Amino acid sequence: MVEKIFEKIETKKRYCLLIYTLIFLVTFSIMFITFIIKGRSFIWQEDGYTQHLKTLMYIHKYYVGAFTSGEFPSYDFNLGLGGNIFTVLTYYGFFDPINILSVLVPLKYTEYLYSFLIMLRVYLSGLTFILMCIYFGKKKTYSIIGALIYISTTYVLYIGIKHPFFLNPMIYLPILIVGLDKILQKKKPYLFIFGISFSALSGFYFLYMMSIMLFLYANIRFFKLYKESEKKIKEYVNAVLRTILWYLLGIGLAGVVFFPNLIAFLESNRIAKIESFYSILDFAYFKNMLSLFYARGGDYNFSISSLIFFTLIIVFFKYRKTEKALLCMTALSIVGLGVPLFGKLMNGFSYPSNRWMFGTGLLLAYLFVDTIDEILERKHDKIIFKILVVANVLYLVRFVINLSPYQILGIVLVDISYFLIYHLKIRVVALTVLIIVNAGFVGAMTHFVAEYSEDYKKYGNYAKYEDSQESYLKNFENKNNKEFSRVDGNNFSVNQAFIAGVPNSTLYFSIINPYIITFFNELQIANNKAKIYLLGTDGRAVTGSLISNKYFIAKDKDKGEVPYGYFLKNVDKKYSIYENKNFLPFGYTYDKYATYDEVKDKFSLDKEANMLDMVYLEEDVPNIEKVGLQNYYTEVPYKIKADEGIQYRSKEYLDFDSNKDEEQKSDKNKDINAEDEVKKYLKFLFEVDKKNEAYLYLDSILLDDNYSIAKISLQASKVSKKDLVRSKKSVSYFDRNSLLFNLGNANKKKKWTKINFDLNLLYPISDIKILSVPLGDFAKKINKLKEDRLENVKFETNKVSGSIKLTRSKILTMSIPYEHGWRAYVDGKETPILRGNYMFCCLALDKGEHKIELIYKTEGGRASAMLSGLSLMVLIAMIGMDLRRKKDVGISNNTML
Repeated sequence: MVEKIFEKIETKKRYCLLIYTLIFLVTFSIMFITFIIKGRSFIWQEDGYTQHLKTLMYIHKYYVGAFTSGEFPSYDFNLGLGGNIFTVLTYYGFFDPINILSVLVPLKYTEYLYSFLIMLRVYLSGLTFILMCIYFGKKKTYSIIGALIYISTTYVLYIGIKHPFFLNPMIYLPILIVGLDKILQKKKPYLFIFGISFSALSGFYFLYMMSIMLFLYANIRFFKLYKESEKKIKEYVNAVLRTILWYLLGIGLAGVVFFPNLIAFLESNRIAKIESFYSILDFAYFKNMLSLFYARGGDYNFSISSLIFFTLIIVFFKYRKTEKALLCMTALSIVGLGVPLFGKLMNGFSYPSNRWMFGTGLLLAYLFVDTIDEILERKHDKIIFKILVVANVLYLVRFVINLSPYQILGIVLVDISYFLIYHLKIRVVALTVLIIVNAGFVGAMTHFVAEYSEDYKKYGNYAKYEDSQESYLKNFENKNNKEFSRVDGNNFSVNQAFIAGVPNSTLYFSIINPYIITFFNELQIANNKAKIYLLGTDGRAVTGSLISNKYFIAKDKDKGEVPYGYFLKNVDKKYSIYENKNFLPFGYTYDKYATYDEVKDKFSLDKEANMLDMVYLEEDVPNIEKVGLQNYYTEVPYKIKADEGIQYRSKEYLDFDSNKDEEQKSDKNKDINAEDEVKKYLKFLFEVDKKNEAYLYLDSILLDDNYSIAKISLQASKVSKKDLVRSKKSVSYFDRNSLLFNLGNANKKKKWTKINFDLNLLYPISDIKILSVPLGDFAKKINKLKEDRLENVKFETNKVSGSIKLTRSKILTMSIPYEHGWRAYVDGKETPILRGNYMFCCLALDKGEHKIELIYKTEGGRASAMLSGLSLMVLIAMIGMDLRRKKDVGISNNTML
């Protein structure tokens, strides 16, 4: 019976697909049995929830709305402070065909769809792997078994489910390899072209990695195909030119998406130098290479089925004479896992990362398919046993050193596999079961024993969305607010407001407008976790008004966090809504300015306060008064009360672990668990005038380079805030060494605040200050700014218009983040847009009445669309010529690809 099943798999395509589907469902269920038992979704609480799930929800709303209305906006004011939909969200699969399936599912079921699409991506990864193996002449039965190894690596078990689009390259890479192989053999290039195009639509990040892999593969494959050719150089040049041509055509087809995203990436804050936490040769990173059979997933380590142990030994003997290049590539793909420089190269010369390890998984799984016969025939038994004994000794030594059970469990799996294969002499079916059990064991160790499944949300998140502050505010605004405004809250969920359709100041995406980040950095706004992670304006009154914040929502117990100048507008059993009486409209005007060169050395609080008097511009403008900055903030004397074990030496360090002796402090190898740390507080006692905002300033506070980040918490009267202290080698470090905390509602006299860290360490620090900023003239200055305002403001798809009447020349400042895609027209004539106050769109206007229009077009979008159109015409012409040629000679169209 088994033989008949194998025969059907080899001869009937549908049967092969059916068997693979059934085995996949069993394997996937066993891999993630912990999630099933615990009722967990695949929504990771961090990026999965804040970025991927909410992007999927947005994709549903966007495409349903676009198909209904016939309009496809490229700009959304609800995307944080406002941003380009395509350049921000393409990184998360906005154009990914798999994500677009969300239009078929009601929004309230998105979280279930999210988990299903992860499973679908893994399924398709195995399917394309099978097709690749079949193309290269491998048995379908073996290809199915190899696919199980490919989809059960810890790249899938740990990283892939955290970031769903990380699974996409596992689908595309086998397709691209087959397509490239066809080009090298002078066959039709369409599979390669479409593979490149779809990869580019899904984002350039993994296309970059796959391009390096394809380059390595192409060189190895070429010299195997043409090793007997007498015209190697000519053939090589021709192959390179053909490949580049079809590669560029694939990029061109996706150019309308690819190039605007590339431009946005190059202009974003993602392009920045990061000091590597690892040295060029660092054992802490090198051990990732030793984790090949580690029985648990992790961010950097890559683990694969225990049967690959035998494959690697067999490959060495099988390929060492005939396939030296492939043998070298295999070695490189494994050694590269432990070399920081290689991880840096594959991560676009940013920080070292092993996100490329799916390529290693593909190579090793394919080699396994190629060596199954040798494994089942028990070849090289003696040498395998000797190497296995040595491996056991080495793993045992390492276990004794670091006491990690997962390493020793990994080699035990190899031992068990050796016993079953080389002594019990199991066959194909048992071998398949062994792979599935191995995958299930590593999955259980990762998500049950190591409890990583606890980092994933349970189902029921849509109900939380409907019950959120953002949704409540949206409903309130629909009834009460008729003009553009932004909102803030003390308990906003990151990226949730843009789903609800509420303009706000929280945003967390990998590629965002760099000028927004510049604004937040220049003003040193606290509680922004990274250069791409914004969590509001820290309740700062001036900043909130400048960005047109009109409402603040809070629970009664948190009303101490309500910014200065807000009054209670609406209250019910759940939330209180406060309205900003110093609200600035969408367009307001300045009659004074200063240049960035003149303000660059000013302290952040003075920069902010002076924005009520003048606008900062890059260059001089005529007919507008240029003025100097005033000094606003003052230092406030304070007293310190420190818990036992805390020592503060002024302008030197802040020691939260002074009880430890110097020998203990210098022990950098000791792991510190934040949960085990005893909370210690440093308390500040001071007095500030009621009409002033008070701030705590930690000047140049640093973290030892042996650590990445430490969490700092601050408490004051009805105020609770958090932020991060980073070392310069942290991947989230962004040139911010000082922290500035707003201490809450300035209507109440501040008397105390206290701080603590999750890690009790010694923190070098330049100074600690309590600062005060007067707000007595705040309302008066706001009223002056909105004396001449933009009226009749109308928002349309990718367009904003309005009118204004001025009695003298002024700078119109609009609450739009400055971006190159905007074009401004004053009275029908295009007018340069000025970048004001670091991030706003401004226009220099003369006295009189003016009609204002701003039109948004994605930067590079028009040229990219033309390129895509031209590429499509070329592709259609190629296909047409091929169809005509095949028709003339009577060849079936099935051979087209």
